Amino acid sequence: MSDLDYFARGIMRASARRKEQQPKQSVTTTPVSTTIKQSSDEQYQAAIIQLMVNHIRQKKEKQND
Repeated sequence: MSDLDYFARGIMRASARRKEQQPKQSVTTTPVSTTIKQSSDEQYQAAIIQLMVNHIRQKKEKQND
């Protein structure tokens, strides 16, 4: 499996876990709450991506040593 495949699979799994953890309630959304949720999701995805990039860099550094 290539690093890119590993990376993409990790992002998909993390996003799926987050969706499962969110409450499963019926709520009425408004444009403001939708925007806030999108922002939160984007911040979460950015954090996961950064963690995965750091992990890949560490693996490459270990291989080069």
